[in-house]
Amino acid sequence: MKKIIFTFFLVVNFAIGADLESLETLFHNNFNSIYKPRFCGQNIKNFVKLALDQKINLENSYILKVSGLGFLETSGFYTRNSPNTRKNLGYFHFVLIADNHAFDFDLHEPLVLDFKDYVNLQFLPKTEDQNIIFGINYIKTGNPKSWQALLYKIESFLSNNPEPFWQGKLSELY
Repeated sequence: MKKIIFTFFLVVNFAIGADLESLETLFHNNFNSIYKPRFCGQNIKNFVKLALDQKINLENSYILKVSGLGFLETSGFYTRNSPNTRKNLGYFHFVLIADNHAFDFDLHEPLVLDFKDYVNLQFLPKTEDQNIIFGINYIKTGNPKSWQALLYKIESFLSNNPEPFWQGKLSELY
């Protein structure tokens, strides 16, 4: 039922889309200047503010927060300094989703990908030998499909007290 409601939300809200071309150009041009290691939420907030200052349409955009499961936390497999190896991103990670495209300042390069492709690149091991982390089969434990996902509207995320409008599992979003 959550997936049906979320799909309805996407269809209704994506009737008028974000200006992906301008947003992607802004992302490429500011990929290094906005980035501060270990501050993914602030990086996204600064990017969104810059887009709004430049009057880039952010209709159908929201902020996604994913939270890993305890000890394995939130891992990335295509990060700035460690592409193709597991890198701990922290207890949570923020990205901007605009018209189902992900903007993540922690990627190895400034790629703007379809959300499902982004999840596969950043959060899933590429090879079988990457699945075993500290003796735990990363995929069989439910990671990252069972990670918690929270969605924030742009206005709420920029406020002093952001409140998600949706919460569920990452797997429910793709």
